[in-house]
Amino acid sequence: MYKHLWIVVFLALSGCWAYVEPRSTPDSSDPSSVYLEELWIWDAWVSCEYDWWDASVWWLEVDIEASYDYYADEINAGVYVGGWDYYTLHSTDGTRWEMVLESYYYDCNDANVFDFVVSDEYGNFDEATIWW
Repeated sequence: MYKHLWIVVFLALSGCWAYVEPRSTPDSSDPSSVYLEELWIWDAWVSCEYDWWDASVWWLEVDIEASYDYYADEINAGVYVGGWDYYTLHSTDGTRWEMVLESYYYDCNDANVFDFVVSDEYGNFDEATIWW
């Protein structure tokens, strides 16, 4: 109790005020706010090889975890390559999402940035960046 009182006195004397908004309770009329869902990227992988025609073949994979059971059509997963081009990832087994990108533009020997993004229909999202 005294600890909180000293913090309030210190803040009042220093002229610094902090307002902490209390957590709101879920609105029962909005079904998406009743449950506290979370969605996150557990891990992401990027690998690259050259094919017979010297094109770069990129394997882009990500593991998506959630605090709830979800269907693949509830999740939007993709990757921005080089900060600009967006490619959609596809679910393979529920938690693993992947794609193969064959490109002459993104070379295996160049520096590239892969920004994996995932979101669901409840407004949850996460991202993970891999520098190649």
